[in-house]
Amino acid sequence: MDATGEVWAGNPRMAARMGAKLTDAVFERLVQEAQTVIWLGRGPYVLGAVAVADGLRPTSPAALDALRKGGLRALCS
Repeated sequence: MDATGEVWAGNPRMAARMGAKLTDAVFERLVQEAQTVIWLGRGPYVLGAVAVADGLRPTSPAALDALRKGGLRALCS
């Protein structure tokens, strides 16, 4: 791997746009085990990934209800 190329972080679409391949078995396991994976790379090379999972908190339904009552609406789901 050479040290040139744009440094990037993003989802699988970003990786594909940069020419990176997400085919390693470790990467596949991360996707299956985590809710969100942020891929890190330079040019066409994947340097690593950050896996983030956040469980529902007991207060989440009430907080969402309050946001909806305040006029917040989802633009995508």
